[in-house]
Amino acid sequence: MSANNTRNLAADGFQRILTNIINLVSFLLLLVSSYVIFKFNKSRISPYSPILYLSCAFMSEFYLGTVLNVVVLLPVPGFYCIGWAKNSNDLMKLIHVVSFVAIKPLIEGRPLQARSLQILAYKLFLLQGEILFIILVLKLQTVSRNDSVFKLNCFIQTLVILVPLMFNSSIAFVIIIQSNFSKHYTDVYISDNLPYHEFLRRYEFVWILTAFKEYIGFAAVLCCSLGQIFVLVFLGYVLILYELERQATSLSKEARKEWKEFIDKIRNHGAITVVFFCALPFSGFVQLFVEEETDVSFPVAFAFLIFVSAPVAANLLFLWNDPAYRSQLFCKFSNRNRRRQPNQIRVTSKEML
Repeated sequence: MSANNTRNLAADGFQRILTNIINLVSFLLLLVSSYVIFKFNKSRISPYSPILYLSCAFMSEFYLGTVLNVVVLLPVPGFYCIGWAKNSNDLMKLIHVVSFVAIKPLIEGRPLQARSLQILAYKLFLLQGEILFIILVLKLQTVSRNDSVFKLNCFIQTLVILVPLMFNSSIAFVIIIQSNFSKHYTDVYISDNLPYHEFLRRYEFVWILTAFKEYIGFAAVLCCSLGQIFVLVFLGYVLILYELERQATSLSKEARKEWKEFIDKIRNHGAITVVFFCALPFSGFVQLFVEEETDVSFPVAFAFLIFVSAPVAANLLFLWNDPAYRSQLFCKFSNRNRRRQPNQIRVTSKEML
């Protein structure tokens, strides 16, 4: 490593390869989950909703881990990209620009491509929790009693869904737009303030918080956005449980069991993804204990790999926790092994003769 490079760039290659492998495994597991849901799901309560939130989790981590392949700069608050969108002439970059051409007047004079990348990445990440919230709100209307205060008409129901989601998106949009600068400004800032990170100037997409107030603002927005989604999902889960308890005598035992299984799947999905997502924010505490020139590239790369592995864990937990899916998968594997055994016996018997 050169004197002005405090990051072991071998960690970038390590991260690039493993994130692509993890996303490939995640995609294959999503196909397996989708297959067993379509083939063996007998639930009458939103049977295909798991495909929706499992797919959202995969799309978000695929975008962050393969399309962008975000390298988190710690202890410096920022990141750069080494994935498909790292080059200025990349086709994916053109797609991002076209996707966000409608917001061009709002960010005139700023690098549009980088904004589109960051906004889409942040929105896809938030969408994982927002999908759970929408599903729970819709199912709450199904399970609620006719005289319940939670039985909403279509207009109020739409407002309940749209208002928090629009608020969440708007504050994130503002902070990302206002905390970004041109590449020239970023290069000058790196030269003047980050002499140990001169290597960053070679990358097309570099995002660094250049002021303490930006750092505090971004952290506050991130905590508010994620906290709001967490509260909304938790509230939806609790309200459905409340309505089920109020109908303990009117609902059949089988119906209560199906409802309980439905919300337990959402709870388990949310819990396992949050655990994996926490790896990356917790790695931010490294900034408090190490000097700017300290190389923490491999530990942070490991934290990012854990972060993008959330859909893998979610799919495995989903398949394992459902006895019907688990037994069907085991039966299919065992049947294949049994079919192979007679062929092997015939071959060995011919060889003996």
